[in-house]
Amino acid sequence: FKQYMQAVDLTGKATATEPGEVLKSFLDLLIDRIGTYPHESIDKGPKQKKQTTRLRLWVCKGCDLKIRVAKDDLNLLCMACDLQLVKVEKTEVD
Repeated sequence: FKQYMQAVDLTGKATATEPGEVLKSFLDLLIDRIGTYPHESIDKGPKQKKQTTRLRLWVCKGCDLKIRVAKDDLNLLCMACDLQLVKVEKTEVD
């Protein structure tokens, strides 16, 4: 893709290209010749809510070990300090 990108004068990273000066001038000439593309504005609609993690945070109060687990009901002991891990509720994290 990068070779084709450079061949048509697209600049920037391959994931977010922009037209270079040569391509801009070519496109401007093309628009002058054939006119602008007739269309209405594009409405993307409301932005979808980003999916949050499904993993729950569990911490050891003795050594501050943190793990994320998909289950709500666990009975875990920290091997470093022999204390039980405690689930952190969402309000404590925010």
